[in-house]
Amino acid sequence: MDRALTATLAFSTALAVAALSSPQLGRASELPVPPGVTVAAAHETPASISCTSPGYCTAVGRYSNRATTSALALIESSGKWRSTTEPVLRGSLNSVWCASRGNCVAVGARQTVAGYPQPVVVTERSGTWGRSVLAPVPGDASMTPDNGAGLASVSCSSMKDCVAVGNYTKGASSVSVGEFQGFLDVETSGTWSSVPISLPSDAVSQGPIVSRLSSVACSLSACMAVGGYKTSSGFKPMALTGSGTTWQQAVKVSLPIDALWGALDAVSCSTSSECDAAGHLGTSTGGQLWFTGESSGVWHASVDAVLPVGATPGSGDIAGMSCPAPNQCRAAASYSYATASHAQAWRSMVFTQKNGTWNRGINTAVPANAAPLPESVATSVSCVQITYCTILGLYTKPHHIETSFSVTLPSR
Repeated sequence: MDRALTATLAFSTALAVAALSSPQLGRASELPVPPGVTVAAAHETPASISCTSPGYCTAVGRYSNRATTSALALIESSGKWRSTTEPVLRGSLNSVWCASRGNCVAVGARQTVAGYPQPVVVTERSGTWGRSVLAPVPGDASMTPDNGAGLASVSCSSMKDCVAVGNYTKGASSVSVGEFQGFLDVETSGTWSSVPISLPSDAVSQGPIVSRLSSVACSLSACMAVGGYKTSSGFKPMALTGSGTTWQQAVKVSLPIDALWGALDAVSCSTSSECDAAGHLGTSTGGQLWFTGESSGVWHASVDAVLPVGATPGSGDIAGMSCPAPNQCRAAASYSYATASHAQAWRSMVFTQKNGTWNRGINTAVPANAAPLPESVATSVSCVQITYCTILGLYTKPHHIETSFSVTLPSR
């Protein structure tokens, strides 16, 4: 065997052993699939979770059944998960916020007969999900096949006062047909409306992706939305702050000095003046996950995330963040590693911020019935307190069956 190949395989094996032998955090369990659907056929994907007290959470996402994609809702009560047949929606729910047990607001997208997505809002009251309601879109949105719009994240100060962010495709009347842009919807006293957003002054107004909004967080009536936007020197991270229908012009968030481009993927606000955010960036040598934050309008210096031992350098994806108190956060994420038989395998991890310092990522536990070479991806996290958080994700069982799981941190 070629010496270089032998060395490469040995290095890959060493990385895999390191990745698999790294410490694991939490207690993991497989999540149930909707009634009447088998695990192998469900293709269940949980997207978001909101917990109101330890052992009581609501999760949303999507699942497939006979080639039809439907909204998924999972309920945890006293630490035990169950799946429901509600809400009835052909499409997916991407984010959920809950005021209390059985009272939640979820957003996502429904698939039309014509083949394009429409943004929707669904509300649960006293444990019963209502019908999906179309969310407003900007006036220049192209609601046609291969285009459309969807909501990615929601946060509220009450059941009737919410903010949701998403993305849409601009229509033929726009300067550039097919532009992908972020948009912001607000609910005030139960009425939804679309609020125009103003990009930073160095934004470029044309291109396939002009802007993107990924996440929003509210504390009391103050909210922050994060994402990215296009400039002449590449994609840059941005943040918007506001409440109700009044929003400030988006600001560019500073990247580390060696970064060429970047975006923010998740945000969580512990108070009306304290928010933390995480995202991804690119340098001349590869990719990197990073953290930053804002206190009373002033952004902190950014910090590079440190992956678990054995991770492929430059790999990683931030799925969500939850900060139950100032300087105390958890971020759910995933990273890749290589083995002799797999060029790329994925593993879920969690970052913890304590006293303002972000620790090295730690592998999350996976259910006991995971495949011998476990692969897992984190999709969301919600913390009631820093010592009690729940992470959602996907993992692989034997025979390449992929299904969903939850991890409680720390273990119960």
